[in-house]
Amino acid sequence: MFRLEQMQDAMAHRLRLGRVTERAPDYMRHRVWHGVIDDRHASLTIPTVGASQVLWGSDYPHVRSITTDTPGVLARHFRALDPADSQAIVADNAASLYAL
Repeated sequence: MFRLEQMQDAMAHRLRLGRVTERAPDYMRHRVWHGVIDDRHASLTIPTVGASQVLWGSDYPHVRSITTDTPGVLARHFRALDPADSQAIVADNAASLYAL
């Protein structure tokens, strides 16, 4: 997010971005969905973008999946997060996004 702000400050006039109402990181926090599968650093980066814009998914049985220990892997990866944020990431955000 720091780099986005830095780029916006340095390049906005050169890129002729026109009028934007928010800082670049704010657009990333409110208009972009971010996905995680088994990122062990997720709990460190999720607070930067906000848990409300993150979706967890799995491609099981794809090689990138987390196999059959989904609850254990998710518990380890999201243990530093508030339980409500974890719930949002693994279920509620997708239900809201896809109107389920």
